Amino acid sequence: MQKVMIKTRHDNKSRRLRKKLYLGEFTVLGMDLDCSLAGEDEDVWVDAFLDWLESQHLCFGGGVGAGQVSGYICAKGRYDSVTQAQWQLLHDWLSAQRHIKNVVLSSLNNAWYADQK
Repeated sequence: MQKVMIKTRHDNKSRRLRKKLYLGEFTVLGMDLDCSLAGEDEDVWVDAFLDWLESQHLCFGGGVGAGQVSGYICAKGRYDSVTQAQWQLLHDWLSAQRHIKNVVLSSLNNAWYADQK
């Protein structure tokens, strides 16, 4: 029986280069967040949100204003990815917040290259 090798587009790059470019086994995953905030002081909610994210070793880049929350969530470590379990925890936490409406949390996606999964 003959082994079949499947070539990927990253096969011609060295491990060092794949690491530097966040490709292959070094792909970093994160998620987009969009939701509406109603009925609470935005600063109070943002503080609680950021404290919760830090407790999960996640970070948020984006903005909060005019009752809208929009941004990107990724893991704190340089080559760490958001896990499916962290995605579910965040979704459950946001859904439990009484002042948060219309939660849209994307599936996990490539943090460095938008067109790749």
